[in-house]
Amino acid sequence: MNDEVPSLSDLMNEAYRLSLDLSYESVAPDMSYLHPRKDWRGVSTKKQDTVYAWSDGLVHKMYQNVSTGHCSLQAMIDFSIAAFEASVKKDIAMMKALLTKLPAPIQYTFAMMQAEGYRGRWAGLPDEPLTTA
Repeated sequence: MNDEVPSLSDLMNEAYRLSLDLSYESVAPDMSYLHPRKDWRGVSTKKQDTVYAWSDGLVHKMYQNVSTGHCSLQAMIDFSIAAFEASVKKDIAMMKALLTKLPAPIQYTFAMMQAEGYRGRWAGLPDEPLTTA
């Protein structure tokens, strides 16, 4: 039995990964995300904003600023690591629930990439030579 408690870093990385799965509709063969999600199926704007705050790196940036002193003294005094960790866990639970309602990103194949007009190694094709006019 594994009783290991995830670190705050582990929790933040999980929240980031979940936010990417919610923010995008498709994933390329190299695991980069392709198309932003358009269909949120009635998900509130507040929840969408939370997802995008994670996927855009804003939550990580805020934590980094507070933990390194790149904020006001009052913000450092008011910051509670326990409250922040609880909010990360709450966001993870919310995003996991959303992933049960919204489709996971489609994993593209090279054939799908090529059908959409992608070229080069990224789409499983040889690099095209550069031409100059």
